Amino acid sequence: GDIKSTIIVAGHMDSVYEFKWWYKWKQVGAYFSVISGFLFPLQFLFFVLAITVTGIDNSFPIWVKTGLVILALLSPVLITFYHIHDRTVKVDGAIDNLSGVAIAYGVIKEFVDNNSGVLKHTTVQAVSFGCEEIGLKGSKALAKKIKKEGNTESTLLINVDSIKNDQLITLVTNEVHALRRYDKQLLKKMEQSFKATGTTYRKNAVDVGITDGMSFVRANIPALTIIGIESDRLDATYHTRLDTIDNLDPKGLDAVKNAIVNFIVTHDNSLSDD
Repeated sequence: GDIKSTIIVAGHMDSVYEFKWWYKWKQVGAYFSVISGFLFPLQFLFFVLAITVTGIDNSFPIWVKTGLVILALLSPVLITFYHIHDRTVKVDGAIDNLSGVAIAYGVIKEFVDNNSGVLKHTTVQAVSFGCEEIGLKGSKALAKKIKKEGNTESTLLINVDSIKNDQLITLVTNEVHALRRYDKQLLKKMEQSFKATGTTYRKNAVDVGITDGMSFVRANIPALTIIGIESDRLDATYHTRLDTIDNLDPKGLDAVKNAIVNFIVTHDNSLSDD
């Protein structure tokens, strides 16, 4: 019919070498990695400040000496940042994030098989982003292409990342590292689809890391991100050898797929009303 919008359902297809401290020390290892990530720039800034304020001599005031002692004591945790990978263990990536790719495929299949009816005003695309782990390169490239073509207003991304089971489904409200929020109206519409399909969900921020959804938000393209692992603490499967299909419950894939299909159908019907 009269095509008015494009909805992209996407996951990313790549994996990592195991984050060995996260596997060995669990939550403590994750805390150490985060602390060490801030520690190096903090050390540099502290030294610059100390030298600027006191000059290069031996008469450091007590606050400088105290700071140096604290930084020295914390220095060993830097190893959890600079030697984070175990190069002998390649993570399968079943949950993070072949689950998202599988859901994108499942959504397309629903419409190809006409199980959910025929869309009148909406084109649906399934996308698998590459190079997410090294800087969201795949999603950035597609967002840049859409923006260059001038299709930002008629395009919507539904990014699906790491769906482990149907009890941890989370609608992401904002991503702290990116300092950006997702659109409240879009969040509300996805919530309605979760409720309409009986999907258990929660809303939460992503405190550590950035998802592919932010590539589109930064390009002013409407976007949502759905995740399905622990969002308020380290999930045991995240970037470890436990990220296998054995630890993935297909019920979560079906639940997210059904909610997204409902969202798309509702969206298409609203375009008919327009």
